Amino acid sequence: MSLRAKIAIAMVAIAVLVTLLVTVLATRVTTRSLTNAIDLRLERVAQAPNLVKRLENLQVSGSGGGALRGLSFALNDNNIVQVQSGTKDVEVLWGNDPIMIPASKLAWAQANLGEPFSFSVAGTAYRAIVQAGSAGSTILIGQDMVSVEGTRTRVIRVMTWAGFIAAASAGLIGWFAASSITGPLRRLTAAADQVSATGDLDVQIPKSGTDEAGRLAGAIDGMLGSLRQSQGTQRRLVQDAGHELRTPIASVLSNAEVMRRHSDIDVATRERICDDIISESQELARLVDNLVDLTRIADDTEPCELFSAQDVVLTAVRRLPSEHAQRFTVTGDAPVFARPRQVGLALMNILTNAVKFDNGVGPIDISVVAQGDKASIRVRDHGPGMGEADLVQAFERFHRAPAAQAVPGSGLGLAIVADICRINRGTVSLANVVGGGLEVVLRFPSFADQTT
Repeated sequence: MSLRAKIAIAMVAIAVLVTLLVTVLATRVTTRSLTNAIDLRLERVAQAPNLVKRLENLQVSGSGGGALRGLSFALNDNNIVQVQSGTKDVEVLWGNDPIMIPASKLAWAQANLGEPFSFSVAGTAYRAIVQAGSAGSTILIGQDMVSVEGTRTRVIRVMTWAGFIAAASAGLIGWFAASSITGPLRRLTAAADQVSATGDLDVQIPKSGTDEAGRLAGAIDGMLGSLRQSQGTQRRLVQDAGHELRTPIASVLSNAEVMRRHSDIDVATRERICDDIISESQELARLVDNLVDLTRIADDTEPCELFSAQDVVLTAVRRLPSEHAQRFTVTGDAPVFARPRQVGLALMNILTNAVKFDNGVGPIDISVVAQGDKASIRVRDHGPGMGEADLVQAFERFHRAPAAQAVPGSGLGLAIVADICRINRGTVSLANVVGGGLEVVLRFPSFADQTT
């Protein structure tokens, strides 16, 4: 069953339930109001001055009920006035046939004189009041409830028709309202089916206002945009990686072919070819490692935690070869709330670059500073720095500055650093230092409430 049909059925059900509730309440209120009106009339008749004496005079004179028309109180055709003697003989003074009250009801009424009560005779409901007469007789003043039953039936009939109309109207309104509400959802479903069937993420989600459905459409459109961007990035990564892999692979294959075809080459040439193969193989290994790091970062489930930035920096320095590690000076400390393994990987890439390009004039300085709700890790070398264009493109994958072409590397190190900073709500920046050298600044949150 569709959501539209469910909403329409729910609206009909609500209308029916409300109608039933209103019908029950209206019927009860109407019945009680009419019953109270009858009780009030009966009490006025029963409380008329000298009622008992007048009724006894009527009995004696034999004038019957006609003489009651001259009394000061009003009686209608639905009323009955009768006197029941101690011998259980009944004389009707107003009305048609005598009414034999059930014994249990009569006993209660005689014990509660003047109190209205209800009883039924031959399927007809009555409301009555009993007064004590002379010589043990009982005076009953009553009225049948035919008019009340008729009014109650009419109320039920009217409310039933009103319920049918309300249910039909609610169903139509619910159907059209549900169509308006579920229209964006149906379009979203169609778009999702298209993406599932074709795999094409280039699907435009129609905007449909600012309500929940409209915001959902906007969110899904944004999600598809992010997926398209990620898909494009992955394609470019594969293409760039393939391009970067061709050169070392071609070199290794070429050298291997030379050695296979020329078994009589001299030792010096063979050593040179072997060194070239080893160098290119190492370059391939570095490139593969960096590609693995890129994919691992996106899928990493390591939780964020609060840790000492200096501890992570010192751990990264100790992982370097000893001849390089002794060139670093580390000062300061600050708390960092991030993924420690990823921060360590980012630092390893930065420190490796610093070792590559530092000219050995001075130590490579690492300083950790707390700045408000951020922790800054600054790495400054004394190398040649970067050109202005290279500073802008440094974080692009496989980008290598002209000055770095002769140095081993894949061009992925700073791209990995940028991805790690983005995932950990941090930032990274590069700047040339006056007097020579390059400064890399990493900034990460210092407190847990800085992350989501």
